[in-house]
Amino acid sequence: MLPSISAPALTLLSGAIYALLSITVWVTVRRGRSTPHVDLWSAGSMCLGIGVMLIAARPAVPWWVSVPLANALMLCSHALRVAGLRQGLGLPVHGRRLAALCAGAIALFVAVAEQGDTTLRVLVGLLLSAGGTALVAQHALRAGRQLPSRSGLVLSGVEWLLVVAMLYRAQSVLAGESPAEPMADVPSFWLLVVVLIAAALYGNLAYLGMEFDRLGEAELRARRDQLAEAARREAAERSATELRQAIEQRDQLATERDQLLQMLAHEIRQPLHNASGALQAAALLVQAPRPADTAEVSGRLRRAQAVLGDVRSVLDNTLAAALMLTRRDALVVQDVDLHLLAHLVLGDMPEAQRARIRVDWLTPLRSAELEPGMVRLALRNLLRNAFEHGGPDVQVTLRIEEQEAPPAVVLTVADTGDGRPGPQLEEGGAPPVPPHAGAPALVRRGLGLVIVRRVMALHHGQLVLAPNMPRGLQARLVFPDPSENGPAPAALRP
Repeated sequence: MLPSISAPALTLLSGAIYALLSITVWVTVRRGRSTPHVDLWSAGSMCLGIGVMLIAARPAVPWWVSVPLANALMLCSHALRVAGLRQGLGLPVHGRRLAALCAGAIALFVAVAEQGDTTLRVLVGLLLSAGGTALVAQHALRAGRQLPSRSGLVLSGVEWLLVVAMLYRAQSVLAGESPAEPMADVPSFWLLVVVLIAAALYGNLAYLGMEFDRLGEAELRARRDQLAEAARREAAERSATELRQAIEQRDQLATERDQLLQMLAHEIRQPLHNASGALQAAALLVQAPRPADTAEVSGRLRRAQAVLGDVRSVLDNTLAAALMLTRRDALVVQDVDLHLLAHLVLGDMPEAQRARIRVDWLTPLRSAELEPGMVRLALRNLLRNAFEHGGPDVQVTLRIEEQEAPPAVVLTVADTGDGRPGPQLEEGGAPPVPPHAGAPALVRRGLGLVIVRRVMALHHGQLVLAPNMPRGLQARLVFPDPSENGPAPAALRP
């Protein structure tokens, strides 16, 4: 017993705490948002607090206010709080069912109260309130496990403790250990009031903590969803960028293919026309009624042979260009003897031109890992360009040397002709030439350098065009050492 505090005052205090904390929960959580579950819980706590205060106000208020109305408010509070917890869990509220249970409980209590039996009225009121509180505790336990939230578990524990206190008070009244008066100064009543105050404090505060846990979980989910959305957006943007790059690459390849096809058309048409003319001229001399001069016939035949050599070179370039345009697999290299490669390249040249080619060995290297057919074609194109554009007295040098930094083998074709590298040729390419009948030689030169550039790209190498001091042009084929430049197929072997 607490003699310094009267039972009605302590009961009034517990009801006031319920009412004030219900307003605190509602104001703290709602904050302008639509929170129906919080509204229901706060309304239920408010009803419970007002009902307890009306019971404590006896006999200052009429009987129908302090007994039927007060208990009706407390029974409604259980239904409202259960509805709030169910809605917070995302469960069906079953409002009609709860309303029917609440109305039935109120009707039962009013019927008992009308009989005037105080003991029966107190027992029925305690048992009905204990049943409603147990329902609240069960839903709080479910909410604490589902969220999960320790505050929900605390709320459930406090409500179950209140159920125990109500049942203990009912047992004391039923056993005759305590009078049935609501404000009796007995241990069972004091225990009930103390537990009611604890439920008013910790119950509402635990519900507030549970709502904070719910909001934190919602923010965490929103953050995860935001990160997932950002990742999806980034992946979509990356896919769009890759697709755009693939389309641009496809368009670029298509443009290059169209340019090469234009070059190939000119490469084939003009040499075949020249070869046809040279063969017809030689045939007319042979078939003439008057015997032709042997030297003249021999000259015409040599001219036809040279033109056919051009045709062979054109066909080689055409086949190489077609192979490179359709190539999808990796380049297959082999250990190539550099002396044999140089001998084969010289054998591809006409005898008159071969006599003006000097081979300089500036390295002890004997072999390198290359694709011999493509490198042979690239060197032949460079040599033909040197003779075609260097003038009648041009001298050509084929140099085989090493480069130290970065390690590489370098094959250089240098001439003493009139050629000078233009701004586009210095980049290792050739300007696209529109098809017209007046520039077959320039077209041929462009295709030859395009073939060379693609051969070097497949070898992870580089074509470098520069002046050959004091006069002429030099074209350097730089094949890097794969140990320094990744898996480039140009390993050097001393």
